[in-house]
Amino acid sequence: MKFIPYFICLLLPRLALATTFGSIALVTQVENTQYIAEGTIHSSSVQLEPSSKLPFTYYFFTIINQQKGDALPRQIQVRSPGGEIDGKGYHVAGAVTFSEEEEVILYLKDTNEDNVKEVTGLTSGKFTKKTEGTQSYLINGLGFPVTGTSGEKLSLKEFVELISRAANGQATLADRIIMLNDGNPHPETTFTGTAITGSSEQATAAKNTDSPSAKSVNLPGKPTDKSPKGSSGAHWQIGLRLAFMAILTVVAILYFRRMRE
Repeated sequence: MKFIPYFICLLLPRLALATTFGSIALVTQVENTQYIAEGTIHSSSVQLEPSSKLPFTYYFFTIINQQKGDALPRQIQVRSPGGEIDGKGYHVAGAVTFSEEEEVILYLKDTNEDNVKEVTGLTSGKFTKKTEGTQSYLINGLGFPVTGTSGEKLSLKEFVELISRAANGQATLADRIIMLNDGNPHPETTFTGTAITGSSEQATAAKNTDSPSAKSVNLPGKPTDKSPKGSSGAHWQIGLRLAFMAILTVVAILYFRRMRE
């Protein structure tokens, strides 16, 4: 596998390895997405995205229910930046991934391709169905279970009812204080940016209004210290990570342009 040779970044300190997501109100996330659909992920393939000419992974998604947006076809494709093609590839930290036959609820948005969507808010816009005994509940793409105001896991039925109310502008006050990503990182969740990030648009996607930005949670690692002590050092590290990722982004773009010549 001939990954991009610029992986000499592995020899440098791990400055850009942790993807940071913050807590966000569930209702706010629903309001900021174009579509919400429930269904099953099937096979996938890696293709060059038409505009950027960078590898994207395309998943076939069969829709069984739709909670928001104009009616979608029963079968669509969901693409995610990153993947390997022709012996070359790259990875976008925080980009959503799926397993075959995974049952999910997705927040989606249009792309520049017909019948192809992207997940809104990177991996925080993915919710996977889980079963515990007779109870069905959801875990988002960061590994957090969706919980109610008292910390109890919301059942699949409760979650669907909640997002339906929010999508129709009927969210209650109790609905509006339910937060996502508001807890400790899931032990199995790791997002590492050891590979080159994608285009500048993809690299800054986490800063969009539909992405979490309020209270930071660093993955992997321990929960962020919320006390004022040492905050300047944390800010310096974040700034250095962002600068490092920007450099890698430019290198990746120049490399792929050169490969196309």
